[in-house]
Amino acid sequence: RPAGAPPAGAATVPAGAGATTAAGGVVATAAAGAVANEPLATGPTATARRVGRAGHVRRQPKWVERLFAPPNIAGPRVRLGILWFALAAPAAWFGPVPTAALFGLHALVAALQSGQAWRRAGYRPSRIVAAPAALAMPLLAIRSVAAPGLVVLALPVVALIAALLVPRARRRTSAVIAASTTLRCAVPAGVAAAGMVYLASIGPGQALIFVLLVSAYDLGSFLAGAETPSPIPGIFIGAVTTLSVTLAIFVLSVIAIEVPPFEGTVAAWIFGGMVAVFAPLGHIVASLSLPTATTWVPALRRLDAYILTAPLWAWLLWRYLA
Repeated sequence: RPAGAPPAGAATVPAGAGATTAAGGVVATAAAGAVANEPLATGPTATARRVGRAGHVRRQPKWVERLFAPPNIAGPRVRLGILWFALAAPAAWFGPVPTAALFGLHALVAALQSGQAWRRAGYRPSRIVAAPAALAMPLLAIRSVAAPGLVVLALPVVALIAALLVPRARRRTSAVIAASTTLRCAVPAGVAAAGMVYLASIGPGQALIFVLLVSAYDLGSFLAGAETPSPIPGIFIGAVTTLSVTLAIFVLSVIAIEVPPFEGTVAAWIFGGMVAVFAPLGHIVASLSLPTATTWVPALRRLDAYILTAPLWAWLLWRYLA
């Protein structure tokens, strides 16, 4: 046969078909790799990324992704929430010591988990400083109103000294940045726990009602926000759930038991509305204290609704009762 001719019986490929087939294989391989490497838009920790009907990825504004974390739906979250309420409610009822033990331990774990998250992000917070500080705030709040504030005031100096003791090559950032991450690990969880101890010191009825209102917000926010790309439905339903529980307590206070400020007056709605407003702001504070809003730190996320509401509730309740 002529030189260069295909063997007898071999299939003849039209000119250009080989190149087309090869190019198609490259494209298919690249497409498969892109699909394999593309993070799913849904899942246990689904972010604001969602895939539209046309297949395009829709993103929330960056500031929304930085401030609001979608609920984590992996695992028995509802049962864990019920278990937390079953622990927090009796602790609040029996006074500041059980409350400090439960919330202080949770703040300690939150500080350690936050420090680990920051280290994975390339920072070097001092967990040796952050964890004891977060635990000290609720423990000191048992006996003194001012002592947790003194811890917060002294913490920047101690965190900076701890950062300076670490060689620059190990901490990989400036001492000021390392100290600031230490503060972000300790202060939010410690303040939330100390605020709960303040409330338990005021009275068991007030502390129990507060835990009930915050738990109502968390439940409504979780159920409504778990499958939505926007944080608005979770915040709205959480607020509605809180106000519904406020209404039930208000009615109960009129016909049966009066627990200040739930005495059948407008003050009950002010205190209930505070939870509806400041609980989502606590979520934002928790997001800003982490490398990203979606960084999963379960102990801190269990306390995030308490960060602002607990100390503000305690302060306003002191003023109201005075």
